[in-house]
Amino acid sequence: MYCTSRIGSPKCYSPRATSPRLRSPSPRARLFNCRMSPYQRITSTKSIGNIALPSFLRLSCPGTDELLKNFSLTRVRTTNSTADTSVFNKYSQQSPISEIIAGKGNHPSEFVNYVFDSKLYPEQVLLRVGKIELTRKDIACLRPGKLLPINLIDACLSCIKRRNKKMFQKCETHQRVIIMKTSFSQKVFQSKEKNAIRSKKNLLNFEYLLFPLFIGYWTILVVNNREKTAKYYDPIGIEKNEKQVFKGLFDFLKQEISFHQGKSIEGTRWKHLECQRVNETDAYDHIDSAVYVLRLAFKISTGKNIEISPDVLSEYRTKLITLLFKYGTKIVY
Repeated sequence: MYCTSRIGSPKCYSPRATSPRLRSPSPRARLFNCRMSPYQRITSTKSIGNIALPSFLRLSCPGTDELLKNFSLTRVRTTNSTADTSVFNKYSQQSPISEIIAGKGNHPSEFVNYVFDSKLYPEQVLLRVGKIELTRKDIACLRPGKLLPINLIDACLSCIKRRNKKMFQKCETHQRVIIMKTSFSQKVFQSKEKNAIRSKKNLLNFEYLLFPLFIGYWTILVVNNREKTAKYYDPIGIEKNEKQVFKGLFDFLKQEISFHQGKSIEGTRWKHLECQRVNETDAYDHIDSAVYVLRLAFKISTGKNIEISPDVLSEYRTKLITLLFKYGTKIVY
């Protein structure tokens, strides 16, 4: 037992009786109580030892300081903050996106080259269109001969709709077009519970309604609200399902008119809806059916007299990347 004397009455103190507040902190406590920057924590000897890095990355190795300077600690604007970015950091050192889309190189052609660079991380999120996030792998499907995923199709349709909205804001005489999401179109024409399917806004106030439909390949239904006509464009022409599509459209219009206008379709001009199937004379590949739908949607939304043929679809794939670059939100790393 250790004894200490005080002025007045001497008293002995035992280490076990000492108040916890008076005890000196342990070396481990002193280590964690001191203020360290995130960089110091990551590059500390203890941290590196715990994650078992190779010897050439340890602090005791000569030249480590120069090696660590090459690693840029940047923030990643993604929804998944717990994702493993070790593989991404390996790829991102070769061509930083910050120089291409965040400031220095803000030209669409540079972005196209950056997307198609096979040396870079395929799962890196490059663009966000609304709530849709597009990775390099998704956008790279716009290469010729690739099938387009649904999220990429919806993102392109959303950009086309934004283009139409801006054109209408500049000129109120421009036709207003609303393009349905692929999931909504599927519910309208393929769901059995049609009574619960209705839009929040009155779709009949727009000049055109576009419904992209997948029937093993992509087709599109174009409804002209002014002329009360509907045209079903089928680039492949092997499915004879136009009667089912037009019946689904008539049932949907009946619900829309009843819900938004409080009328029966029998008392409107929609009673005499004219429907037409459009079969293309050119031979399209089913891989390009989605690009065909996007090209036609762009033509109707912009009012431009552009050519639609198998020969121009490969070039249009690259223009779709430019469209995404213009109207999408670039993710900065």
